[in-house]
Amino acid sequence: MSGIISTQAHSAGKVDMQMIVDQQTTALQLLHEAFAAERQVWSMEKEQMYQRIASLEQLLKMRDHYR
Repeated sequence: MSGIISTQAHSAGKVDMQMIVDQQTTALQLLHEAFAAERQVWSMEKEQMYQRIASLEQLLKMRDHYR
């Protein structure tokens, strides 16, 4: 009888371990998506900053022409 209990406990342990692995896989996928979204936001912010700098440079050039 102890062989049957041991086999059941082993099977239950494998199921528990598989659930953990599945949850970790899901968590890693979500982290990957979150980092990709963050990179996209940083890229958009960087582009906005460059556009703002270009606008300010243009404004300074125009101001120098009026002097």
